[in-house]
Amino acid sequence: MIKKYIKNILFPFIGPTYTRLKIELEEIKEKKRYHLCQLQKFEAILLKNGYSLQNFKKVFEFGCGPGRLLQFFPQIAPEAELTGCDTVQHLVKITKKVCPDAHVFINDIAPPLNIENEKFDFIYSYSVFTHLTEENHISWLKELSSKMKPGGIALHTTHSTECFKRTKVFSPETIKKYEIPIPIDQFISSLNRYYYVMNDPSLPEYGLIVIPQSYIFDNWPKYSGLEVLDYDLGAIEAFPEGCQDIVLLRKPK
Repeated sequence: MIKKYIKNILFPFIGPTYTRLKIELEEIKEKKRYHLCQLQKFEAILLKNGYSLQNFKKVFEFGCGPGRLLQFFPQIAPEAELTGCDTVQHLVKITKKVCPDAHVFINDIAPPLNIENEKFDFIYSYSVFTHLTEENHISWLKELSSKMKPGGIALHTTHSTECFKRTKVFSPETIKKYEIPIPIDQFISSLNRYYYVMNDPSLPEYGLIVIPQSYIFDNWPKYSGLEVLDYDLGAIEAFPEGCQDIVLLRKPK
């Protein structure tokens, strides 16, 4: 009787609000699934190489954004000391709310970081080394390496031409912003250098980049002093941006 009353009398008034809240809750759940799927990809390549997110003690996310990944580490690695940074102030504020036990701070677009050297056993980033100029990305590779303990692990995602194999089929409109001067299939088959295009003149150090897999193996070890342990091509699906590769590195002991 009560259920019938609510349905027939109250629902016309509360129905729109209830429906909106239900939709928002489902969207939150979907985003959580998306974020955790990315972390599961991290875990997969770590496990393949004898490591796990659960075992790191001092974790640093470079470019943490609104804490969408860092917020899950208290659940995944409850004993870990967490640190994050980002260049955008309001995103840092959000991270501090969703991950209150982490040390989160604002960093400049270029090094250095105000952190002691050899502090972390795990440093990671998602879609940061997809946007930096070549010079700046070299500087950050060196800087982040200096913050790693000997034997520490780094994990970064990158865009290779593999992303265009997805975008040309599923989101071809996104290719235009990369200002590719030749047909996309020719670009995919021939790229052998660091490719950068500025997409906002007000942020010249932050644009769009494509890094060939060969560039990573040939250059990242000498820039960073780290060993490339593994490389997972197209590891993370990232519609409409195609996909991102995962690069796993280790600092010599």
